[in-house]
Amino acid sequence: LGVGYSEINYQISRTVNPSLGPDTPFSFNPGLASQLEKNINLDLFKQFKIDDKYQINFATGLEWRGESYRQKMGDIASYTVGHLAFDPNTGLSQGFGIGSNGFTGYNPQSAGKWSRGNWAVYSDFEMHMSDAFLFGFATRYESFTDFGSAFDGKVSARMILNKSLTFRGSMSTGFKAPTVGQSNVVNVTTAFAPDGLEDQATLPPTNAISIQLGATPLRPEESQNTSFGIVGEIAERFYFTFDYFNIKLHDRISTTSALSLSQDDIQVLVNAGNTEAAGYGSAKYFTNDFDTTTQGIDLVVNYENYVFNTPSRFMFTYNWTDTKVDRTSLYVRTRIDGSIYFDSNLTPQRIQMIEDNLPAHRASFSMIQAFNDLSSNIRLNYYAGFYEDHLNAAAGLDIYAGSEVTIDADISYQFNANFKLSVGAKNLFDNRPDSNPFSGEAGALYPATSTVGINGGFYYIRVINEF
Repeated sequence: LGVGYSEINYQISRTVNPSLGPDTPFSFNPGLASQLEKNINLDLFKQFKIDDKYQINFATGLEWRGESYRQKMGDIASYTVGHLAFDPNTGLSQGFGIGSNGFTGYNPQSAGKWSRGNWAVYSDFEMHMSDAFLFGFATRYESFTDFGSAFDGKVSARMILNKSLTFRGSMSTGFKAPTVGQSNVVNVTTAFAPDGLEDQATLPPTNAISIQLGATPLRPEESQNTSFGIVGEIAERFYFTFDYFNIKLHDRISTTSALSLSQDDIQVLVNAGNTEAAGYGSAKYFTNDFDTTTQGIDLVVNYENYVFNTPSRFMFTYNWTDTKVDRTSLYVRTRIDGSIYFDSNLTPQRIQMIEDNLPAHRASFSMIQAFNDLSSNIRLNYYAGFYEDHLNAAAGLDIYAGSEVTIDADISYQFNANFKLSVGAKNLFDNRPDSNPFSGEAGALYPATSTVGINGGFYYIRVINEF
């Protein structure tokens, strides 16, 4: 049995609702967003002996999960359409933003509570087919109140090849229904765009503005996963694991790039009663927009020995991950002259973010030592370069950041069985990412998605006292 709850209550100040003119307040409560999750599991496990040598491990279970997403309306000034928003004679926008600038409040139409539940039944069994071969099989059936049902399975195997090498592998399918928040979220922020700052709305795919831009109802994601590798022991206290993985995701859920609202779009929406559209420069929505293939390798090497009569453990880890966008959805668009063309919701920058925003190569080398009650852990980390579309603006703020190296260190002393003192640092030498070449235009000193963070070194003293 588990219950989880998270809540964000927004408060902003030193800003305005431009459409209210001189009547605007300078502080706002744009509203509240919360998520409640409840989970109940019943798991059963049983071992069946085949003979004195072999047995079958069998497990099964039931699960119920309930989710609720809530948006609470903000104060009136945070979302109201002021008298300066539209020309009273023509009804057209006068260019003044609507709602609190920076983060527009949730209006009565976007406020509400949405819930769903799902049941699942699953089973798993493992069986030694011989001394060297272990076979596993698992299934899961799941039924959602809003997205139908799914049946997924997994097959796994492990084979001991000889005293030094063991082979392992698995194949599985996956299913991920859109969250309640993805289906219903409304969020308006002031963001950087190709023409400067503008109000960008993130909307449900069922919203009239999203539909005007080509949105369709969300569908679940589906995946096929394959992995295989070897576990090897080169010598006593010297072993390694090497694995390859391949993940194919279909109908992947993501927000679109920011899609500009033309004057024709705005006029159609305002005429239909969606007056908030006049205050948005662009909009985004969650959609099943693309397929991807992610593949990579994981290598872990462990070696234990004595260094200067001190027990020491050395660990090397390496990861290579590569993601490619295999397909993007195309939508019918209409130009001002009435001609029709096909376009993707994902800008080239967004596609490159999906493929290259995470470093393709990561590695670390650790030395862990223990001498009586004193222990230490020193780790060297390497991250390859990455790409960032700064502020997700698709405005030519392309950052190609270089590789980074950091060092972590921890020294601990065990005073007694219950009391331990540790002193350490993450990013010991306060390494910072490459500077943002566009900081003069967009303000941020460093790339926001840097793998080493933007805060430099983190230093700590930790006390563990067990009673």
